[in-house]
Amino acid sequence: MPERCKPYCRKDKEPRVKQKKMENNIKYQTAMSLLQVDAFKNLATLKHIVYYKECLKLIVDRNSDGWIILAMFPSNRLAHDALMYPESKWTVFISNSDSKIKFNYANYLPNENCVVKTYDAEIERDIIDRYASKISCSLLSYSTRSVIPSKPSDNVMVSNVLNDKMIRALQPYSESELHKYFESGAKWFAIMQNDEIASGCFIFPNHTNIWEIAGVFTLEKYRRKGYAETIVISALNSILESNNLPRYQVKDSNVASIRLAEKLGMELFLTLNHFQVKR
Repeated sequence: MPERCKPYCRKDKEPRVKQKKMENNIKYQTAMSLLQVDAFKNLATLKHIVYYKECLKLIVDRNSDGWIILAMFPSNRLAHDALMYPESKWTVFISNSDSKIKFNYANYLPNENCVVKTYDAEIERDIIDRYASKISCSLLSYSTRSVIPSKPSDNVMVSNVLNDKMIRALQPYSESELHKYFESGAKWFAIMQNDEIASGCFIFPNHTNIWEIAGVFTLEKYRRKGYAETIVISALNSILESNNLPRYQVKDSNVASIRLAEKLGMELFLTLNHFQVKR
């Protein structure tokens, strides 16, 4: 009898699996459509939905007044969060319209420790009051839409081939994370001194025509020589000359990077705050 039942059970399950898959695809497409209305504002959510779709848990809540989206990922699957928030089980990106429905976010947060990332000031105040939390990190996003600051230096190396030396230099980005970006068209920029990477960064397609300038670094012994400025100019030029838009994200504590962004004519367009929620 059990043997006869197995084929029936499999067939009975298949329609439910297909139905669930179809519902998830509809939810994904709905989220993408809502987020892309203001891609710059929702860039962090869009990027992670696209690059980490395989481990995405997606919530879309909407009514006639507005919408809220929670994109949730296991924190250990995101290299930055695994390092910065080792006690968190989930990373939650919140994107929303300006309506009361945004306060529904609390109904969907995981019942485990999580780090919540939001750009909405009212949600931030609610998190602080509801969970006795505080800002763990603030990320500032800068961009420029048309002006190329100056011509890049001739001593900047540029390549779309990821090698072991660059993988080591671009830590804490994980190797798998970097390969994902370079398979999507990323390029690295570097200034070499004494056969080592004195300063470098890379760019990758964040979403549609918005490209990220990421991983900017200069070895300590080569600092105060203008190398970071030189490679960031090269990265900016590469993006703008391809008719794309740059996004340059820095921590609010990184005064040198903020000054560099402002010096190159970039403007602040978004602040994304992180909160650790203990459950």
